[in-house]
Amino acid sequence: MRELELIKQRLKLNIREYTKIIEKDNRSVTRLKRLGIEIRRDMLMVEDNYWEYLLMEVDE
Repeated sequence: MRELELIKQRLKLNIREYTKIIEKDNRSVTRLKRLGIEIRRDMLMVEDNYWEYLLMEVDE
């Protein structure tokens, strides 16, 4: 698979997990925030905004 296809696949999986958490148990705020950051970062990579992607950090 090409890098872009892998990024899109990871993006779909993160969005699916994000919606499952919201539907079932929205008390997982930390996980939701982390997934939100990962989703945003993947979207930036798909858009080729690498300069902004490199500035993002995921804090736990």
